[in-house]
Amino acid sequence: MEISIHIKFLRDLTFQDELLLQELLDEWVDDANLKMIEIQKRIGEADAKRIFNSLHELKTNFTMLRCGLAIRTSDILLHKLEQGELISFEDLNPLDEMLKAIILLIQHK
Repeated sequence: MEISIHIKFLRDLTFQDELLLQELLDEWVDDANLKMIEIQKRIGEADAKRIFNSLHELKTNFTMLRCGLAIRTSDILLHKLEQGELISFEDLNPLDEMLKAIILLIQHK
């Protein structure tokens, strides 16, 4: 699984200020982790509507970093939910692993 991110959007948003960029990336990590925890909680509760909403929010996080693989994986899970299927922890696991890989990339930028 090859994960790549592009932070040009965030770098432009912070006017090339590396300290501000790092602060924004730290907030991104915190927010994305909270969203993943929320999705996992909702899977345990079998709450499809809230899973969908939280997953869509997480996809937006991935979009900020232009992480195509995570965006496509999110879309697959969102499609399952739109079709009336619940997703399982097993379904979510690849996206959780991608999030962990993205966080490692961010921490080494």
